[in-house]
Amino acid sequence: MLRVFNDIKNKLRPALLIVVMLGWFSTSFAQGYSIRGKVVDKADLPIPGATILLINESDTNKTQGMISNLDGSFHLQKIKPSKYMLRISYVGFNTIEREIRISNSDVNIGSIVLEQSSKLLGEVQVEASQVRVEIKGDTVQYNAGAFKTHIDATAEDLLKKMPGVTSESNTLKVNGEEVKKVLVDGKPFFGDDPNATVKNLPAYIVDNVQVFDQQSDQALFTGFRDGNEEKAINLTTKKGMNVGDFGNIYFGYGTDGKYSGGFTLNHFNGKRKVSVLGMSNNINQQNFNISDIMSVMSNSGGQQGGRGPMGGGGAGNFFTGQQGGITKTNAIGINYIDSWGKKIEVSGSYFFNQTHNTNTSDIVRNYFTENNLQYIENSESQSDNMNHRFNFKLEYSLNKNNKITLTPRLVVQENNTTSLFSGTNILPLASAPLNATQSNTFSESKGYNFSNDLLWQHKFNKNG
Repeated sequence: MLRVFNDIKNKLRPALLIVVMLGWFSTSFAQGYSIRGKVVDKADLPIPGATILLINESDTNKTQGMISNLDGSFHLQKIKPSKYMLRISYVGFNTIEREIRISNSDVNIGSIVLEQSSKLLGEVQVEASQVRVEIKGDTVQYNAGAFKTHIDATAEDLLKKMPGVTSESNTLKVNGEEVKKVLVDGKPFFGDDPNATVKNLPAYIVDNVQVFDQQSDQALFTGFRDGNEEKAINLTTKKGMNVGDFGNIYFGYGTDGKYSGGFTLNHFNGKRKVSVLGMSNNINQQNFNISDIMSVMSNSGGQQGGRGPMGGGGAGNFFTGQQGGITKTNAIGINYIDSWGKKIEVSGSYFFNQTHNTNTSDIVRNYFTENNLQYIENSESQSDNMNHRFNFKLEYSLNKNNKITLTPRLVVQENNTTSLFSGTNILPLASAPLNATQSNTFSESKGYNFSNDLLWQHKFNKNG
């Protein structure tokens, strides 16, 4: 008996090894590989802000890029196996191109040395050129004019063209780090909602894009870093664009009654900035903060199927990232920024969001067994959601050493959900169903959240 067991174990061992290796290979392949390195000059000093561009030689339209960090390092991730051309360039230095093949492992190319470009010139002809990227201390500044966009492009469309900047699933990232705040001329715009700013601000008013680590309000006032920093983007507006009225209106209608419309109106007058935006559609589109639609995501879908013949069943999949069915959305928002005199600065925003979601599912299963069992399932859910969100901030500078900040917030949410479900098992020759299940559910929820922070900050004459 023991001999038989050992024979089986010896025969299965190679097969198990192959399965484990295939599992490891498929996992590694799905995650992709990475390329890391460092850009330096001849003196081995780091070159921050160099443009790193990775081009797929089999499809030159597929590119990935970023700019080198302050220490000259770079790290490109999620790269699929293929043959690539790595191009590294910086103003005043010769561009370097290097072929790289990604097969089944990460690549560390070490230090890349850029040589300064110098030529003996006879006749010199000076032509104006646009600098794409500049490093100013801890801030990386992009020249918006160096990136071409359509006339109707948004700030988000502009940001996507910049090396290292990505926007996926309503999450804005720079070199893989999530952007928590988007400022306009150094001031908060649409509260703490980066999406509302970049999706509704037109690209043509942007002069520069500044990327930096935003310190906390406490650290900015006292001048003492407290370690509470978050990635932020500041959009500086072009001269003349900070005074005037501008905006856009759009509407589209398609087949099956699908429609989408909206508007953005802006009034800029120096430090005073007022923006109003609205939207209405039935194509599952949301351009506002995730806090506005959290109740929609957590209550949509109802109790959908999952019951097999003679089986149990389960609740729907709550807190999913995307709603099923069809969602109608009506929303409007307003943002206000101003300075009241020399000592008071205010900012506030209000959003209203209303959604109606309908999700219908019909399932028919035929089991080709001796009895030819048939299972029929019908489910329908409807969810109505309403959300109000109000934010306000007032900063009063008593003097250079004392400041008072008042920050009230109010969120009101309502949700009504109705779900209908029926499941029936049928035998073709039977006079009545074998069994049937039917359920009707209704839920109603309301949520109120109010907070009010009052902060007094005092800065001593001596640090520490």
